[in-house]
Amino acid sequence: MVLFCFGCTTTSVSRPEDDSLSYPSNVYVWLSGPYSTQERMVREAIISVARSMHVKQALALDSRLVTLYRSDKGLQSFAMDESAFFGDTAMAGTISQLEILDIHFDPGAGAVMVMKNTQEDQEARVYESEYSQEGNAS
Repeated sequence: MVLFCFGCTTTSVSRPEDDSLSYPSNVYVWLSGPYSTQERMVREAIISVARSMHVKQALALDSRLVTLYRSDKGLQSFAMDESAFFGDTAMAGTISQLEILDIHFDPGAGAVMVMKNTQEDQEARVYESEYSQEGNAS
């Protein structure tokens, strides 16, 4: 528990917008489910963000998608299995790199946390295209 309380720093900043894409690439917006205490919500979000940072720098990624093509329905995806392999022995160090920018609590929904990786360069988020089922860019 001490690791999580002292492992990252907290600062106060103004939120750019409600859109997570307006944050730089070293900022993570995370939702923690409702737990018995606010401390537990914060702890779970911090662990999840640290794990996400490890997955981002994963040693190996494995993604499998099972598809089926039917002449009447076209291409259908119905099963996905993804795995990331990373060294989690550095989790405490990763947690210490996090700076909490903002926390919003809701008793029924949990907590929304905005955290920044202080060791990662602050860059604009990469634009990601979205495609329809027909493969057209939207």
